[in-house]
Amino acid sequence: MSEKKPREPMQRRIAYAQLVFNHPILKEDRMTRCRYYGMLNYYCKRLFRITKYGKAILSYYKTFFNIERQSHNKKQLSTRLRVTLLLDIVHIAGYNSSFINSSVLKSFRFDSKLFAILDGLFSNLCYENIMWDELMNNKYVQAEAEWIECMRRNVAFSRKKPFKIMVTATMSAGKSTFINALVGERVASTNNLACTGRLHYIYSKPVDDFLIGKWDRQIVLDAQNSILNKNEETQERISYESIYYKGRLSGKQCMILDTPGVNSAEYHIHGECTNNAIKCGAFDALIFLINYEHIGTDDEVAYLSFIKQYVSERVPLIFCVNKVDSKKRADMALEEKMSDVKEYLKMQGFQDAIIFFVSSRSAYLHRVRDYLQDEDDLDDLESLTKKIKRSTNLVTLYSSIKPIYIEKSDDSFEYQCGIGYIEDYIIKLMLEKGKE
Repeated sequence: MSEKKPREPMQRRIAYAQLVFNHPILKEDRMTRCRYYGMLNYYCKRLFRITKYGKAILSYYKTFFNIERQSHNKKQLSTRLRVTLLLDIVHIAGYNSSFINSSVLKSFRFDSKLFAILDGLFSNLCYENIMWDELMNNKYVQAEAEWIECMRRNVAFSRKKPFKIMVTATMSAGKSTFINALVGERVASTNNLACTGRLHYIYSKPVDDFLIGKWDRQIVLDAQNSILNKNEETQERISYESIYYKGRLSGKQCMILDTPGVNSAEYHIHGECTNNAIKCGAFDALIFLINYEHIGTDDEVAYLSFIKQYVSERVPLIFCVNKVDSKKRADMALEEKMSDVKEYLKMQGFQDAIIFFVSSRSAYLHRVRDYLQDEDDLDDLESLTKKIKRSTNLVTLYSSIKPIYIEKSDDSFEYQCGIGYIEDYIIKLMLEKGKE
């Protein structure tokens, strides 16, 4: 029996940034924080039905703001905190502001100028509304402009659907490392086992709130590394997670769908899970990973046949040949290898395939280099960086073959290892789809 999914608008809320680290209430004393939290609870219960997501935010606020108990003190909050309170209420409601009318605004006792600004804002809550600028320039909340701007970017995310990228491969193609490289953070387990037994939706956040959100059986807004290294067979068949992407996709409204390996001899249900997701077709682009060292296996050929049959021709297909850093000196030149891959894919029915080479391990280590502590990882980064620059520099490859789908080049390491080209192409597709 398949797991029940949250409705589309609800599941996407995991992608909203939780703006606690620069929250205005942190400047206040304990009693004021308790009073603020009490009023926040009161208004949320009075104005709308609090969802599972809203309860998770309130619970996290209580922990983060160190609220021991709610205060029902009737003393009025400052104007700055009343504006903050109003925006927090809308945040907890998932940026549905339909319940904010003149009567509700009057209960907050704003002066006429601030009332007009907020009334104009909530009558058309969208990123482009100029009342955001009016609000951030208002003398009462000018000091909280950065926090308000983050709210504004959350609003933009709430109004548009993300660009959905499915990533799929046979086992040992390095899919998890590739996803970690795109995100710029370790969000997928990289064990050499058939460890991914579920559909794993990884949403980008509009701003960096330093949190990893998770939604499967429960909602955890501060999951951090607890999403990793669990027994996958005990988890839900679908997991929604969110993080601020650290790569070139940072701030972009996109979602990566990580799928189980399709050729596990032990877990046949993994392949069925992925095949059903492909047949469903709920994605805007599909990235198919190929292992540089093992191209053309029977499992891969069979899977490519399935892709050819069930993926619409209208969906962009991106073939990424991973682990290019495994190239030996005696191996054929990268230009010849690219030509061979192109012919191989033609034989599988993919004419004029979009093909990228990439060293995901190099890209990932480069992006997290400031946080590396493991000596093996540090050694890997040093040796891979030297090898990429010396013998598998993909800037040199693309400069020689000049593929039409590469519009620009750069000599930074992100391009040398290939990840920059892939991200540029994804952004191009997002622009064409109107989802950038």
